Amino acid sequence: CSSDLFGPNDPSVDASVNRLAAVYDAQKHYDLAEPLLRRSLETRERIFGKDAPEIASSLHNLGILKHKQNKLPEAIELLKRAWQVREKKFGLRDLEMERSITALGSIYLQQKKYKDADVLFQLSLKIRENLVGKDHPSLVPSLGNLANLYAMQDRPVDAQKLLERSLALEEKAFGTETGYLVTTLNNLAL
Repeated sequence: CSSDLFGPNDPSVDASVNRLAAVYDAQKHYDLAEPLLRRSLETRERIFGKDAPEIASSLHNLGILKHKQNKLPEAIELLKRAWQVREKKFGLRDLEMERSITALGSIYLQQKKYKDADVLFQLSLKIRENLVGKDHPSLVPSLGNLANLYAMQDRPVDAQKLLERSLALEEKAFGTETGYLVTTLNNLAL
């Protein structure tokens, strides 16, 4: 066992714990993934401290798992904490933090808390734009989240503008003869 060789606080043991948790998660064995993710969080808190940015990925992964289990209050708490510890260290210039913000926005969208979702999806887009620029294809998911929200709110003009921007970014990056455009074109047609 690697924990016997390296010790329970060794980063390579934590990495193995996280890989196994990811396998269980992919298999939808959430009951097996959760204790491993909690173990990883506890290990990282013990090594780095409760407010260190190194714990944010554990908080995020556990929050995503709770979302999949439809345990939304727990998911929200974990994702907010992941966001806070990374923002404290990196400000609004961190893609890992942006992932937690987007996941939190998705939960609010699921709960039909549209104003909260809008604020978070806008923030997610702003963070990405600040990091990669306004013409980068990695903005497409953020634009799609906002467009989906606006479509659900019966705001077709706003959704259309975002989808047209998304389409332009995809065409510029990948050309017009690619499968990348299928989702955006389909959403724009709706």
